[in-house]
Amino acid sequence: MMPKNYSRSNGNVLFLMLIFLCSIILAAIVVFGIIMIKQNQSRDTQNTHEVQTQNTAYLEYSAMMDQLQDKSKLLQDKENELALQASRIKKLESELLATRSELEKIQQETQEQFSLLQESEKKNLKKLAKVYALMEPVQAAPILSALDDDTIINILTLMKERNAARLLGGFAAQNPEMQKRAALISEKMRSLATTTTSSAQ
Repeated sequence: MMPKNYSRSNGNVLFLMLIFLCSIILAAIVVFGIIMIKQNQSRDTQNTHEVQTQNTAYLEYSAMMDQLQDKSKLLQDKENELALQASRIKKLESELLATRSELEKIQQETQEQFSLLQESEKKNLKKLAKVYALMEPVQAAPILSALDDDTIINILTLMKERNAARLLGGFAAQNPEMQKRAALISEKMRSLATTTTSSAQ
C-alpha cells in the first residue's frame, strides 16, 4: 500500500497538469480565435476594398454612360437640326426654281410683247414715212420739227434717199435753229449707217 501523501501529491500533479493542459488548450483557442478574427478582419477589409473598388468602377462607368448618353442626345439633336435645315433648303430650292421658272416665263412674254410692239412701231413708222414722202417738204417740215430726233431718223431711214433728202432740206429751210438740228440729224444718220455697215460685215 502506498502512503496517503504520495497519492495526494500525485493527484495534485495530475490536477496541475490538467490545469496546464487546459490553459494550453485555452491559449490555443484564444490564439486561433485571434487569428480567425484577424483573417476575418483582413477578409472584411479586402471585401470592403473590393466593394469600394467596384463602387468606384460602377460610379465611373455610370458617369461615362451619362456622358455618352448626353453626347448621343447632342448628336441626335444636331442630326435633327441638320435634317430640318436640309428640308428648309430643299423647300427654298423648290421655291427658287418655281420663281425662276415664273421669271423666265414673264421674261419670254415680255420679250414677245416687246417684239410685237417693235414690229407694230416699225409698221406705223413705215406708214408715216409713206405719208411724209407724199407730202410737200414745206408742209411736212413743221410737223417733223415737233417730233424728237430719234423718231425723225427712224422715219427718214425708212424712206427712199431722194425723198428723205428732200424732206430734210425742207426741214432745214424753216429757220437757222432747224438748220442746225437738221445737221445733227444728218450726222446721227451717217453714224447709224456706218455702225449698220460695220455690223453687217
